[in-house]
Amino acid sequence: MSEGQLPRRAWTPREVAAQLGIPYETVLDLIHKGSIKSLRAGRYYLVPDFELDRYLHLCQGC
Repeated sequence: MSEGQLPRRAWTPREVAAQLGIPYETVLDLIHKGSIKSLRAGRYYLVPDFELDRYLHLCQGC
């Protein structure tokens, strides 16, 4: 991160898929089912950082 640049606080579904190592379509399915909560920015989805952390903690026992 460059000096003066704020840390990322939200991720696109494609970025979430890359971080989790799962297909993009699976992330979209999880968003549509409500398993991963997201925000809408126009026609785009954004997954807040805290929501990604919440999902990962829930899935540790999966």
